[in-house]
Amino acid sequence: MVQAGEVVDGSATVFLIKIMTFTGGSRIGESRWKSCNETFPFSALEITASSLTLKTRLNDVLHFERAEITSLNIISGLFSYGLRLNHSKNDAAPYVVFWIFRPKQLKDALELNGWQINQG
Repeated sequence: MVQAGEVVDGSATVFLIKIMTFTGGSRIGESRWKSCNETFPFSALEITASSLTLKTRLNDVLHFERAEITSLNIISGLFSYGLRLNHSKNDAAPYVVFWIFRPKQLKDALELNGWQINQG
């Protein structure tokens, strides 16, 4: 399978534009304890090879270009798993987590689009 940005036959770079969207919950704020939580199904994470976009009912839209994401971490909660989006974007809350019940599908979609995910 060809990945986004992969050089094929040494002559061309292939850019696949595949948008994948997952429904879940979110926690956004200053820290884990000083944040706003939205439960399933009030948030959605849109994944492409070049960006991640978190859409919520309360905070509207948080859009991160690839260069603004410093790391992605899978974390576990009481009843679900989350994706912590560590970023360098000054105008976004420092603590951003997308909660989901299907972490394997989310991890697979991120990796398909060239994102690296850390455990914990």
